[in-house]
Amino acid sequence: MPEISHPPLASSLEDIRPLYQLCRKGRLYDVESWIADGKPLQLASKAIPKGSRAKTALQIALETGQHSLVTLLLKNGYRLELERYAPFDLALRSRRWDLFDLLLEWGGDLKSVDVYTVLETYNTDLYERFWASGYDLT
Repeated sequence: MPEISHPPLASSLEDIRPLYQLCRKGRLYDVESWIADGKPLQLASKAIPKGSRAKTALQIALETGQHSLVTLLLKNGYRLELERYAPFDLALRSRRWDLFDLLLEWGGDLKSVDVYTVLETYNTDLYERFWASGYDLT
């Protein structure tokens, strides 16, 4: 995983909502401009409203299968450890092995993956990758 600097965290959902809209619309160059302007990519944990179901930029990118957007976010300091859900699970449920590999390349923790999500892929090559990395699927 390359060494990268982390952008600041947003202090409120309103500060980052425009980024989420750009991600939903697939406006990759506008997201790139957002990043170039030094704006936040993620919401600070303490700023997440109780019971919030707002999707993160990475979650939007994974759910919509935007490989380039996932790459752009990760290359520009998006911190996987701050996600409130397991990004790997989204990639595996949609059978997007390219997104799975990308998350792994950028430091995603395989231990964050739900074992049932892995097993439900019925992919023996994937099982072997988990076993080789020391993840016990039993």
